[in-house]
Amino acid sequence: TFESTKPPSDWAEYANWHDKLFVSCKMCKDGFKKTGVKVPISIVPLGVREDLWPLVERSNTGPFKFLLFANAHFDDARKNYSTAYKAFKKAFGNSRNVELILKFSGGDVPQDIMRQPNVRVFSGRYTQEELRDIVSMGDCLLFPSRGEGYGLPVREAMATGMPVVATNFGGLESVMGLGCNYTVPHTLINARYPKGLYEGRNNGSSDFGVWSEPSVNDIAEVISGMPSDRATVRGRGEYGANWVRHNETYEICADRLLKEMGL
Repeated sequence: TFESTKPPSDWAEYANWHDKLFVSCKMCKDGFKKTGVKVPISIVPLGVREDLWPLVERSNTGPFKFLLFANAHFDDARKNYSTAYKAFKKAFGNSRNVELILKFSGGDVPQDIMRQPNVRVFSGRYTQEELRDIVSMGDCLLFPSRGEGYGLPVREAMATGMPVVATNFGGLESVMGLGCNYTVPHTLINARYPKGLYEGRNNGSSDFGVWSEPSVNDIAEVISGMPSDRATVRGRGEYGANWVRHNETYEICADRLLKEMGL
């Protein structure tokens, strides 16, 4: 997988040593072709372990909770935590009827966010059971990521019955077009990875194609009416959980790989 439209240029050399390349989405297939991959490329989405992410029965009372969780630091440009926070505050201010839960792996969080009465922060590494408990708190995944080659947190949230707010871009295209999630409009911007992360594999260039860019206003508009329509949110979540179990589990991924290999 790769998270924007142009993988590092010298990855093609390594891919061409093999007989076949498996990628997780159409964006990755197109990107690897453009960088010079000559071997056949097949799209095989990854999968979710549904036993680790069971369907959760969520409460219809109390604050409506938006969740953003990812294995990244708060200031990670790709995961885009700050835009999620700004959109939440624009839509709901300091209302105690809604809550934003932020889960990330580390990094400094601005103190004004830490002081907000309707924002909860979980920082650090958690066990599978602890992470599942955090995800179970949420009613909707707020996921304004700028680039995903697959988007595992999105599928994991869906598996528990949580609909997703995200852009219809890259590895999220196959799930954001289903009708069970909430798609946010986006523009395209140049992908910006941390300095030095990939340039050495890209002839020194920082050109890695484009990402999506959702706006604060568009996200705020999409999420503003959700807390007052929990029945629709629950119905979409149940549809998404059923879709994951019939389309993107570990077993289904393995079967697809075996089929592509002629086994």
